Amino acid sequence: MNYFSRAPLIRLIIPFTAGILCFVYSQYPVKNLSFFIAFLVSILFVYKITFSGKYRFRWVWGFLTSIFLFLAGYELTAIKTQKFNPKHFSNYAVNNNPIIGRIVEPLIEKENSYKTTIEIIGVRENGIWKETMGKVMVYFQKDTLCSILELNDKLIVDAIFKDIDPPSNPDEFNYKKYLSNHFIYQQTYIKSGEWKTTAKDQQISLFKIANKTRNTLLNIFTKYGIKDKEFAVASALIMGYKDKLDPEIIRAYSGAGAMHLLAVSGLHVGIVFFVFNFMLLFLNKLPFGQIIKAVILLLALWAYAVLTGLSPSVLRAATMFSFIIIGKAFNRNTNIYNTLGASAFILLLFNPYLIMEVGFQLSYLAVIGIVYLQPKIYNLYNPSNWLIDKVWGLTAVSLAAQLATFPLGLLYFHQFPNYFIISNIVVIPAATMVIYSGMVLMAVSGVEVLAELVSKFFYILIKLLNESVILIEKLPYSISDGVYVTITQTWLVYAMIISGIAFFVIKKNKYLLMILTVFIVFLIARLPEKWNNNKQQKFIVYNIKGHSAINFINGGMNTIISDLSLINNKSKIQFHMRNNWIKLGVNKENFLDSDKIKNEIFSIKHESGLFTKGNFFKFNRISVGWINNKTQLAVNPVHKIKLDYIILSDNTRFKISEVMKNFEVKKIIIDSSNSVYKAKQYAEQCSALRIDYHSVYESGAFIADIQTHFKTNAFAGFWHF
Repeated sequence: MNYFSRAPLIRLIIPFTAGILCFVYSQYPVKNLSFFIAFLVSILFVYKITFSGKYRFRWVWGFLTSIFLFLAGYELTAIKTQKFNPKHFSNYAVNNNPIIGRIVEPLIEKENSYKTTIEIIGVRENGIWKETMGKVMVYFQKDTLCSILELNDKLIVDAIFKDIDPPSNPDEFNYKKYLSNHFIYQQTYIKSGEWKTTAKDQQISLFKIANKTRNTLLNIFTKYGIKDKEFAVASALIMGYKDKLDPEIIRAYSGAGAMHLLAVSGLHVGIVFFVFNFMLLFLNKLPFGQIIKAVILLLALWAYAVLTGLSPSVLRAATMFSFIIIGKAFNRNTNIYNTLGASAFILLLFNPYLIMEVGFQLSYLAVIGIVYLQPKIYNLYNPSNWLIDKVWGLTAVSLAAQLATFPLGLLYFHQFPNYFIISNIVVIPAATMVIYSGMVLMAVSGVEVLAELVSKFFYILIKLLNESVILIEKLPYSISDGVYVTITQTWLVYAMIISGIAFFVIKKNKYLLMILTVFIVFLIARLPEKWNNNKQQKFIVYNIKGHSAINFINGGMNTIISDLSLINNKSKIQFHMRNNWIKLGVNKENFLDSDKIKNEIFSIKHESGLFTKGNFFKFNRISVGWINNKTQLAVNPVHKIKLDYIILSDNTRFKISEVMKNFEVKKIIIDSSNSVYKAKQYAEQCSALRIDYHSVYESGAFIADIQTHFKTNAFAGFWHF
């Protein structure tokens, strides 16, 4: 019997998921689709009564069921998409009208504000309060009153709401899409005095209790001297609290292939399950003990899931363990693939947009890989030594999970941890001990003498875990970075993996031929981008608020001119620029300090073929002038300098009319080192003078493909000035 026949829910989840994805990407609600689905159900009912015993018509049942599930997935997603709900606050005049909002996420303290999410439950329109729904991202001006706000507190707010901005740089992370998948479409900044609480929430709320409990447990770590990186890792590893993780520790865990440890998942939920299962073994001997034990286990698992924030990976793990617990309570053997399908089906019924979560995708793929591949890999070698056997078991698990997930890792994160086997052999046992010891510390925290001893052991374990991860990440060639694959190429990689597994299991040569065929197709698919990347010559001005970021790309060489504060800020570079460089196949980056460039008096040639001389750049066929805080303009110039572009930066004091007295230019670029107010002034002046301009605040990053747009050399006499 094949896997599909033993796991019918896997077959059912495929068309259901296809319907969900179809709506997610189309965002097109179909009127009266529910009536058609009801009609289809009636046809299925009639078919079941009339033809269910006739074997030759069995395909009709399968076909109609698939159509029903596809449409059900589509319609369910349309219903769950809040912006299409008539009661969504965006359908009312919320701007300049008071609204009532309820805080639905704990406040996160930023440098100058507090960030949270509120659900708008009422809008006063024409003097009448109207019931609404829908979430909005809120930034409160930092003051003492904000710091005491809690979950479920209700506020009356006067604010202006605006749509979340789309990405303003090429291939930048799409935060607008990410928030949209969490039903957040708008944001606002609320100043002190623009809000007031209607009343402190006095109701008992599961999530409020969970948040307070989590804070209490985290305070135990602080009380017993767990701080800095050790606190950050312990709180993420055990409680799913990631706010204290700094970029350095995230980079280390990611590079070592251990980032999955910092996301509460199957490992963490499994440990909770085994701890409570062991503690409740005595119930097996009591009448109805299995049922009582199952209830307690389910409560413990879901309490932990709520406590750690209900991330997609912990939802998957808790749901799967729930099915296993229920099956054991009623002495039913559960098929793991059926359990996987059932857990996914239930989670998607509650929130179809979970399918778009990277954690959800990686979590399910990892489990499928481990369940199917781990036994086959493990059976390849049978060591007699107990320790070697355990190490080989961990290796088999790591290989199985990595085979199932690495194509998605390349698609989303553009990197591959080369020492993932070493990392998992070291860090999984260490992380397991950290989780166990952390639970013990929480349990004995009331007994200070005992807690002090446990906390010292706990601290040493976390320290060793962190140092091990950092050591692995710093090994030569620890990570293959900058790998770019498209969605199509990702599917091709999976096709090669599946063909390879089929050849390994079934041992038929046709699968070997399939691997070779798909590999050739994969290479052919990559040829155009490699060809284009080798020939490319681009001039880019990015939109990174508070900074000038000027980029010249020649083939695989890359020169970036910016201030030191941006050059030294790896997080900003990663978020705003790195993805574009990876897509363009840039393999060499050369950062130039803008302050040094501004003071140059001689022409300097850089690796990308860029020439710089103070406030002027020459790159292939284009000439660029840079007006900034170091620029001096002639009051009455004898003649104008011809340029293709001028970049305005640093809130320069010059008016556009003064700039145009000195230069004859095709386009003015207003960059993001200017304030929003100043950039608007420049744009208005350009419009008044009918000068072509590009403001990165209005239109996003400026990108010029030099080979495409420039056919003649415009540099005659340029370097004489």
